[in-house]
This record gives sequence, structure tokens and C-alpha cells, in this order.
Amino acid sequence: MSGVMGDSYPLLFRFDDLVSGNDFVGRVQGNGRALLVNEDDGFWVYGVVPAGCAAGGETVDEALAAFKQTYRSVLLDCAAATCEPVDFEKEVRAFFTGHAEFEDEWKAAREAVRANGAELPSIRRTTTEFDPWVDVLAMKPTPQVNAERQDFMAIYARAA
Repeated sequence: MSGVMGDSYPLLFRFDDLVSGNDFVGRVQGNGRALLVNEDDGFWVYGVVPAGCAAGGETVDEALAAFKQTYRSVLLDCAAATCEPVDFEKEVRAFFTGHAEFEDEWKAAREAVRANGAELPSIRRTTTEFDPWVDVLAMKPTPQVNAERQDFMAIYARAA
């Protein structure tokens, strides 16, 4: 990461994803943190919590969309690598609780934004504090869970 502090912005995000796995379906909800950096080659978003995700684009919106896609790709990889819902949950939780590589940079960027009032036109500014979290619900589709699956689909339809 080669950005300087004046070009770094702390991000808070919430994602809600429905993922199909090997004979199971999972819903992953989470609040996270990321660091948006204006680099020489465009804008880059580096995952803080969860760590291990990074994506870039020519514009802020392109970088954010690419980050969301990269995040979702990790969830799909977790689903493809597991056969049981409990294993999927463990994989996703491990992804969310991994080492927060850019935590110090995120905190420094937050303080810099608070001090100088920097804003990005396409991102809503907030002073809300929240801790990152993840909630994973995965289950094998059976006739007994049809009601839950309908809830999943209704939630998915609202999120789409």
C-alpha cells in the first residue's frame, strides 16, 4: 500500500449475502472496516475486518464495487471448499477474525478525517462507532426448513 495519509479514508460497511454451497445454503451478514486509498494507479480498498480482501478501480465507485465482488468471491470459495454447514460457518468466521493487517492505518485515517473534515462525494460520512461482527447461518435444504428458506429468499430479494 503506497498511499499517504491525506489520501486514505476509513470505511465502515455492512454486507448481507446469500451463498449456495455443496448441499447447503448460507446467509452471511456482517459489519466490517476497510481502508480506501487513492493510489497512483487509481483507488484501492483494503479490507481491515475482514482482512485479506483488496480491490481497485479507476474511480471510488469502481473500487468499492470491485471490493464487494472480491469479498463475495471469498464467501463463494468458502462455500465451494466445504460440504457441511458447520464447516462453512467456521471458514467464514476465520475469514472475519483473521489478522487485521491495516488496523493501525485505518485508525490513523479515521483520526485524520475527523481532524480535517475530508469527505468523498459518493460516500456518506458518519461518526457512528461500531465493532465489526459477522453472523453466519447455514443449513441443508430440507422440507422442514422451507419456511426459513422462504425468509432467506425474501431477504435476498430485498437486498438485490
